[in-house]
Amino acid sequence: MTHSPRRFSRILFLLPGPYVYEDRCQAYIRRGSLFSFREPVEEMAGAAVLQQRGAECAILHPEASMWSRKRTLRAVADFAPDLIILSTTFPGHNEDLAWIKGIKAAVPAARIAARGGQMAFVDAARLLERFPGLDGVLFGETDQVLGSLDLEDPAGSPGVVWRNGDSLVRGPDPGLVSDIDGLPFPARALVHQGNYPSPDTGRPMATVTASRGCPRQCAFCLAPAVSGNRFRLRSPRTVAEEIQECRARFGVENFFLRAEDLASPREWTLGLCEELCRKAAGIRFVCAARADGLDADVAAALSRAGCWGVSVGVESGSARTLEQSKKALDPSAAFAAVENCRSQGIVTLAYFLVGFPWETRRDVQATLRLAKNLKSPVTEIFFPYPYPGTGLYGLAKEAGLVNQDNPPRRSQQVPVFLPKDMTARELLSLRNRTRLAPGNLLRSAGAMLSQAEDLPSAARILRRLAGGWRAVL
Repeated sequence: MTHSPRRFSRILFLLPGPYVYEDRCQAYIRRGSLFSFREPVEEMAGAAVLQQRGAECAILHPEASMWSRKRTLRAVADFAPDLIILSTTFPGHNEDLAWIKGIKAAVPAARIAARGGQMAFVDAARLLERFPGLDGVLFGETDQVLGSLDLEDPAGSPGVVWRNGDSLVRGPDPGLVSDIDGLPFPARALVHQGNYPSPDTGRPMATVTASRGCPRQCAFCLAPAVSGNRFRLRSPRTVAEEIQECRARFGVENFFLRAEDLASPREWTLGLCEELCRKAAGIRFVCAARADGLDADVAAALSRAGCWGVSVGVESGSARTLEQSKKALDPSAAFAAVENCRSQGIVTLAYFLVGFPWETRRDVQATLRLAKNLKSPVTEIFFPYPYPGTGLYGLAKEAGLVNQDNPPRRSQQVPVFLPKDMTARELLSLRNRTRLAPGNLLRSAGAMLSQAEDLPSAARILRRLAGGWRAVL
């Protein structure tokens, strides 16, 4: 069936499920996670570009809003979009795209396109065959794709696979945004800030992108595949200006400064911290950084700028796993990073992964031993997931553990690979015992409570921690 061209002027973004819908991070967060949803940055960035082009946009995030499907579909109908961009993850795409039937019933004339970080690496033709109500697929950086999308006839636009009668038209590779400083600020007014709380205060937390891309080649990470293999840095000035806008327009004082490694390049990091001290004094933020970049001077600069928490991917205590996963990190750097941050009052959240396809019980135990000995204020242990676009995907596909139509669900919360001498139950049990060890629980509670501003905040933190710990039992 061929649709007559019409200009898309009302465009709705819908994030339907309990996953993080960022291009790189597609983790399942409803069960077994201590953390909240983050602002939908890709969707807000795409909406900002479309608004510049004269389109009216809306963003619906029912899981973060705690809306039912019925209420969400009613809101879809009320907005009456002519184009719906349905965010998907690889592990949850079957559930995400099951919304198409309800959407078509609510707004029969609307066209529906799916987006997600995995879309450049899956068979789009197969996806469109399985979901005949889907009109197209977007691949590449969302703001880049939507900036050049033909709003009358998307077929052939860069970063688009679109139905054209009985055939499909695949547009060229859209490339990456070359000047991220020149992008408009995300359309933050389209979301409710209260849906995205800081884990310590419970107050709204805005996500501000500081850089894109990563030159490392970790086998389990999508970052270089979806964002490029080099750092694309925003200027400290524009980062500070976006933070100033968040404070002035939305009253937000808590931030997640999103970067694959906020500690690199070092001189840029120090310059960013100086700018934040000058232009955004008094904010509180969290970020992610590599352990080997968190030297004493960088930790001190981050603390002065308002950083209270840093996520550090330690990943493994097994030398073999660090080599085969291409992590390229000396575990001794993790001990130095935790101490440098602790001396500046910064809480480190150390991430570990167990259950790589080549691992044995000895490798797993080495990682869990490192997690215990590191004594990071907060420790999280996950399972590696084979996202399309990563080195792990080919290994999982070859072993028959994953296919495009029925991927493993609850990404990073349940094991996909099993060490050769372990069962899934044993692996889950070892992981959970480490997370629930009394010393780990006391450190986590103490670290988070140290950030509480008042008694209600402390009580809320304890409830969140208790809920997260119960979830893994």
